Amino acid sequence: EKSDNKHTGGGGGFGGSGGQQLFVGSEDEVQNIPDETESNNAFVDLGEVLWAEEAIEYLVAKGIVNGKEYRRFYPMDTVSREEFTKMLIEAFEIEIIDGKSGFEDVNAAEWYVKYVITAYNSGIVNGYTDIIFGIGENITRQDMAVMCCRAADKAGKMLVQVREAELFDDDNSIADYAKSSIYVLKEQGIINGVGGNMFAPYNTATRAEAAKMIYEIIS
Repeated sequence: EKSDNKHTGGGGGFGGSGGQQLFVGSEDEVQNIPDETESNNAFVDLGEVLWAEEAIEYLVAKGIVNGKEYRRFYPMDTVSREEFTKMLIEAFEIEIIDGKSGFEDVNAAEWYVKYVITAYNSGIVNGYTDIIFGIGENITRQDMAVMCCRAADKAGKMLVQVREAELFDDDNSIADYAKSSIYVLKEQGIINGVGGNMFAPYNTATRAEAAKMIYEIIS
């Protein structure tokens, strides 16, 4: 396995008090929200992802993810590779590592640099090539599975396949480096397909899917 291969596609589904501060997108730009009751602070756009609501609320409470706007999470928005990397490092409480990444598309002045460096040097993520990380690219479903398993291993959370999982019908489309991670997660009920026993490995992942997968492993 060399890289988290560069492919994108459509979406897909996985299994199933006081002033607030919300990150706007990925930047550390903080929007101060007036005091509201707890009920009024709930996200209002999770109706179509009720299967991920508990996961999203849990990660928000932990400060791992936040809404993009007041009371809006935007669950169906895609997740970039650097955004998901940040989520993993924080969710699995992996110690930040200083150093260099060697990737030409990683800007040392950007918010994501310490997370990319940590993930790369911890063996959690590779680049598309030795010199390209894929900054700004949407993460694929199969790469998300691989990175989750690697992060879990780094954090000492054992994810072990104890029996042979039923193959997805599009198993031949899944990259060889991703198969073991995908089937470990499938066997444990952490991921399912997108319907019709298809995994859609190159489809891009949504914010709801990312939150659900991480939550199922760490909770």
